Amino acid sequence: MSETTAILAEDEPILRQQLAKQLAELWPELAIIAEADNGERALELANRLRPDCLFLDIRMPGLSGLEVAAALAWPTQVVFITAYDQYAVPAFEHEAVDYLLKPVTSARLRQTVTRLQRRLASATPAAPLHALVEQLQAALPSTTHYLRWFKVSKGEEVRLIAVEQVNLLQAEDKYITLHTQEGAFLLRKSLTALEGELEPDAFWRISRSTIVRVAAIERAQRQLSGGYLLQVAGLAKGVKVSRAYAHLFNQS
Repeated sequence: MSETTAILAEDEPILRQQLAKQLAELWPELAIIAEADNGERALELANRLRPDCLFLDIRMPGLSGLEVAAALAWPTQVVFITAYDQYAVPAFEHEAVDYLLKPVTSARLRQTVTRLQRRLASATPAAPLHALVEQLQAALPSTTHYLRWFKVSKGEEVRLIAVEQVNLLQAEDKYITLHTQEGAFLLRKSLTALEGELEPDAFWRISRSTIVRVAAIERAQRQLSGGYLLQVAGLAKGVKVSRAYAHLFNQS
């Protein structure tokens, strides 16, 4: 009997590593034959390697997970990964494909594994994805309102800093410190107001006073207090995750 194969497509390294670890625990027989951190790479790998299962993050650089699914030349069982529960359209309820809501819990992933194993064992054909992708694209929340640039003042200059350049945001008094690879900048705004302007798939609140860009997280170490200590790109000192937000990093 041939092994079951899968490809993981997720642009955030720590989330991709966590998903791979969870799958290894819940489905030891599954062989993860490749990983991708952008849509173009995911599509190339999927069409070349033809896996039995494809785990697709809906939001990735380049092609989105939906665009990858629509362009697949090989029928495969698709699991979408998303930070938005609005994607849970009726097609999911009928098990045409499955979806995982970030952060992925082991309990929810176990349901997905059971569904996939059942479909594969019964040789259920992979669902036609074009109609489903159209439904999902219609449900896709608009990102036009999410902040793309921070406008900061430095002396007499006004600088524009792309959100992708900011690794950490820390609130203190009436200001927010933006930590970038180039240094720190001050922004006069409340963290709560700013949080609503940031894409939730890309930025996580990890304490009352701190928001981190997920892609900038290099390592998450669990602490005896129940929280986590993050190593964030460009910062020499670790950043604490409070217990209230530890679920973002817990395995189950």
